[in-house]
Amino acid sequence: MRLQFLVHLPHETDHNITVWAEQRDHTVARTQVFKGDEFPSLDDFDWLMIMGGFQSAWEDEIYPWLTGEKRFILQALKHDKIVLGICFGAQLLAEVLGGRAFSNKHQEIGWHEVSLTPQGKKSFLFKKAPDPFRTFLWHSDHFSLPSGCASLAFSEASPHQAFISRTY
Repeated sequence: MRLQFLVHLPHETDHNITVWAEQRDHTVARTQVFKGDEFPSLDDFDWLMIMGGFQSAWEDEIYPWLTGEKRFILQALKHDKIVLGICFGAQLLAEVLGGRAFSNKHQEIGWHEVSLTPQGKKSFLFKKAPDPFRTFLWHSDHFSLPSGCASLAFSEASPHQAFISRTY
C-alpha cells in the first residue's frame, strides 16, 4: 500500500499513522503543501492522508495553495482513492464534498470524550473502538456535514468528529 500525506506544518513528520504504515511495509510519501511542493501523480499512491494544521479551510486568500490542494483532493476522490482527512484535513475534505467549514462556538483543546453514532458503531473504521472513547483534540473550527455523507462520531462541542462519504 502506498500512502501519500498532505502536510501543512513544518514539524509534521512521524506520527502513529506513519509508524503503523511502516511496520506493515507500506510506503509513505509526504507533500509539504505549505512549502509549495508539487502534488504527486494520482498513480503514485493508494491512500491520501490530509493532515492537520493551524489554518482554516476557508482562508484561500491567506494561503493561496489551498485552492490547488482542494482541486487535488477532488481529483483523488474522483479517481477512487481512499482519502482520510484529520482535523484541518477533515475540514478541507468536507468543503471539497460540498460542506462548509466555519469557526466553532467552542474550542476543543485537550482530552475529550467522543461518542459513536449508530452508523459509526457499524463502521469498519470504529468496529474495535470503545464507545465512548477519549482522544486528544486541538481545533477551533468545524464543518457542516456534506450531502451524501454520514456522521460516524461526535463530541459535546462538535457534532461531526468523523464522517464517511457515500458519494465516491
